[in-house]
Amino acid sequence: MNLNAISISILLPALAAGLLVTSTHVPLGMQVLARGIVFIDLAIAQIAGCGVLLADQFGFEAEGIAVQIA
Repeated sequence: MNLNAISISILLPALAAGLLVTSTHVPLGMQVLARGIVFIDLAIAQIAGCGVLLADQFGFEAEGIAVQIA
């Protein structure tokens, strides 16, 4: 493998994204294990649903980026 062919401009954003995901998922995983939560995907989906309901209550459009952020 030729290391000269690997561009830092491609690897650096991927490394930053990986570190960001790791920094958010490690504390979440520790809480899941500590509490013994089995259905973490259901809990996250419920929180996401609450965010969409709140966005609707505050009058955000259903197709807008604000609903996606909520």
